[in-house]
Amino acid sequence: MSRENIIILAGALGAVGSLFLFGVVGTVVDTPGQWGSVIAFVLLVGFGFVLPQLYLMRTDAAVSNTARLGVITVIMLILGPGFAAEVDGIESKAISGVVVLSILFVVTHQLREGYRQSIRNDTQ
Repeated sequence: MSRENIIILAGALGAVGSLFLFGVVGTVVDTPGQWGSVIAFVLLVGFGFVLPQLYLMRTDAAVSNTARLGVITVIMLILGPGFAAEVDGIESKAISGVVVLSILFVVTHQLREGYRQSIRNDTQ
């Protein structure tokens, strides 16, 4: 098993473990409204996809940062509407906001990298 696959598997196990702990804590502490779905979305996406990809962005140059950020965005675009459809009101807007912020981050990162590349090309 490759190092990348081990990191992704560890992230998936971290997501499952965090959701389990959230379920256990949720039986004792009641989350107001439908915020439990928002928390579950953030835990699943954060531990399962975002953290492993960000870690690999910093440590593994074999795959471009653009591809890694693309994975994060695609996962959020797939999972976000599903979680948002299960809730309504401010909770749905919070999930949609996380997805939109992810997309804005990717666009900003791409613009910055493109600008840096153009500067490097002009100085050579």
